[in-house]
Amino acid sequence: MIDTREGRPLKPMDSNFYYKSGYYGVVPRNFNAIPQGLRMIAGNAKNDGPQGPHRCKCVGTGVDAMYSQSIPNRPVGSEMWLEIDLPQYWDGRNLDSTDHKSHVAYANGSCPASHLVALPVITFNIRYAVTEAGAPLRWRLSSDRYDPSRPGGYSAHADRWNGWKPDLMDAWMRHCVQPGLDCHSHLLGDGRMT
Repeated sequence: MIDTREGRPLKPMDSNFYYKSGYYGVVPRNFNAIPQGLRMIAGNAKNDGPQGPHRCKCVGTGVDAMYSQSIPNRPVGSEMWLEIDLPQYWDGRNLDSTDHKSHVAYANGSCPASHLVALPVITFNIRYAVTEAGAPLRWRLSSDRYDPSRPGGYSAHADRWNGWKPDLMDAWMRHCVQPGLDCHSHLLGDGRMT
């Protein structure tokens, strides 16, 4: 995220990466471990309009959660969250593909016939504080290479390469994901933290 007035990066308040089960109609016990080395990209750095698996959400100062595909202007004291969901289904064979997308898929009401392996839903959440009136109108992603008169944020994307240690993945799947429990950030459900 860049503030275009000064060309400087904005420091996020924090970021959380959620790994979730029980979404999009998949029974938690039917989720599979994310395979070691699985790579994927969600979104498209070349998007120039409202499309893709991301959303901007504003919260705080009495603002109802508002979702948009572009960076919205919100009042001082509120927060803007950039959220990106990664694909939930895998083809079960390929750890990557030429476009880093074809081997994974999103739920479209049901599991796609070509991608039958259900994985936990991974969501990237990055929070930014609105500290100056009108500041979000100047915010853009560094990948927003389209006409600057259009709202920023359309090019949101995320890359993922699974490097979890197999024993940690196994513990998390057995104690959190497959029983359908919410273990929160950094917890494996067996007393250990990642």
